[in-house]
Amino acid sequence: MSNNDPGGAQVAIGLIGLVCGVLGYVALAVGGDFASFMRGALPGVMIGLSALALVMRPR
Repeated sequence: MSNNDPGGAQVAIGLIGLVCGVLGYVALAVGGDFASFMRGALPGVMIGLSALALVMRPR
């Protein structure tokens, strides 16, 4: 694996975080026990931090 893209891992982490945050909001919409768990996980914060990781990646 070459190190041509120093921000590649940061992009991957950001995208995974965005997907998990969106799934959290879907769980909140569906309801149930998983929604109670995701309410404590704060999916909005996860989306915000993941978006920040995508915006602030090294060039």
